Amino acid sequence: MPIARRISLPAPLPRISGITPAQKAAAIFPTFAKQRATYRWGGTNGYLLDAVRRALLAHGFTEDDINRGGLRIVSTFDRVAQNAAVQAVHDTAPTTHVRGLRIGLVAVQPGTGKVVAMYGGPDFLTQPLNNATQAVGQAGSTFKPFALAAGLEQGVGLDTQWNGNSGVTIDGYRVNNYGDESWGSISLLQGTEHSVNSVYVALSQQVGYDKVVDAAVRAGVPSTTPGLSAVRSVALGVASPHVIDIADAYATFANRGQQVDPTVITSVTGANGGVLFEWNPTPRQAFTSDVADTVNYALEKVITNGTGFRAQALGRPAAGKTGTTIRVRLPGE
Repeated sequence: MPIARRISLPAPLPRISGITPAQKAAAIFPTFAKQRATYRWGGTNGYLLDAVRRALLAHGFTEDDINRGGLRIVSTFDRVAQNAAVQAVHDTAPTTHVRGLRIGLVAVQPGTGKVVAMYGGPDFLTQPLNNATQAVGQAGSTFKPFALAAGLEQGVGLDTQWNGNSGVTIDGYRVNNYGDESWGSISLLQGTEHSVNSVYVALSQQVGYDKVVDAAVRAGVPSTTPGLSAVRSVALGVASPHVIDIADAYATFANRGQQVDPTVITSVTGANGGVLFEWNPTPRQAFTSDVADTVNYALEKVITNGTGFRAQALGRPAAGKTGTTIRVRLPGE
């Protein structure tokens, strides 16, 4: 027998009436400001923003913390120094035979570790790898000051004499100087000024290859740097640090032997004004002031008498080291 069911139908929807022509004519529609597409991440500034973002994450902030807004972040970058850094790259970068060329620049303030300027590349949106903090490359002869510091710590003076000839064999390793130039018997200071490979391989053998590595790490080069090991060619820069690592390590010498980790953030405050992070570095005495001062003296002579002569154009006292490299694998390395 069929069962009858009672079905309740929904009430009819109310009839919506339109507006009258008069109401339409009198209606005033809101106006909206035109939105401009932002280019904050483009050009060289994108590398700075990304470096700050990565630093925030490293200090325990989350992506949600960053994206929600409300944080007031004070970076270490100095507008004048940053503009000068970018201009310097534009003015001096080579324009021919540049295939595969990557340029990175970092300026670290000795004593505070603050990165006041950074050039990570020409355009973050098209080349997001930061040449200053992420890309790696062999340090070349910019690694020699660490061998010099290790030697000074063991009483090897700048006036000690060394065989500066090219093509000598040291510890089973044949060493050639840049341009295959031979210098005869020269002092350690002259070997530094002219970046003589044979002098520095002999120096690192005498003080110990591991001591060169140790000096580099104390100065600020991460122990995890690719290629950083106690090998015969360690002083010639076969390790591949970041640009910021070498800049920070050299700042240790400039700071009379006190090492400070680099930073791109000075402080972070929350929406309510509370301080969430503040950079307060604790310097570590990596080298005695006498050792650091002697390294600085030698690096000043590199500018005035040696391979870094172009830096004299700065018009002020400067210390530094040039470095070139060609990758050659040695037996057992």
